Amino acid sequence: MKALLCITAAITMMICNPAKSLAADAYWLDELVAFYYLTTFQLDNQFKAMKAKGAKTLLLHSDDLANPILSYIAWRAKEAAGLKTTLWIQWPNLHNLRRVSDVKGVQAVQVDDHFFANPPISLKDLKKQLGEKELWCSYQPSQWSNYRSNICDKSDIQLYRQSCEGTISNAYWLGITGRADVAISTYHTGAQSDDASVDCISRKAQQYGNDVFVFKWANTEAAVKELIRFIPSLEKYLIP
Repeated sequence: MKALLCITAAITMMICNPAKSLAADAYWLDELVAFYYLTTFQLDNQFKAMKAKGAKTLLLHSDDLANPILSYIAWRAKEAAGLKTTLWIQWPNLHNLRRVSDVKGVQAVQVDDHFFANPPISLKDLKKQLGEKELWCSYQPSQWSNYRSNICDKSDIQLYRQSCEGTISNAYWLGITGRADVAISTYHTGAQSDDASVDCISRKAQQYGNDVFVFKWANTEAAVKELIRFIPSLEKYLIP
């Protein structure tokens, strides 16, 4: 009888407290938009909004922003919303990769398909250069390999703009289903229609044992339009 009660209690807990998704939910922020939020004192509110939508990681576009600015943004992300920051390099060259290696207060540096199309440095040397920072790698399906994945601390394969079933099917044919060290990468534009797709992908991937990286793309276009309107008010500070 006691055993039956224990089993009943365990089942009740599972129903009332379903397992949380293993997905690593991240929010990508373009550097131009980040600079706009910084100069208009909106950073904290934006990070809180990201956190409210489930984000755990800030993916900060970091090709041109100076290191002190990157460190400051990462600090505000942590203080305001508890977000960890990963610097995303989309235009990889030796200068950029060396520069971001010195940024303080970030957890990782991510390279993507632009890097793998023409690597300016080997992955092993890049990982060594980063020191205590993690190396995240994001691949197009044709770029992924076990060798590369074993060097990177986190790997994901970009299966963008596909249906739920299509995403899982491609993951299967790539041979990554069931691999906890390789995530399926999808994205959420902010449109309500993406909610069901992302939920479906997350549930099915979890059944196979894969993480899902959900990149929620901030409304960059709207913010850039605001920035353009805001620039004239800055002219007296920018132009001597």
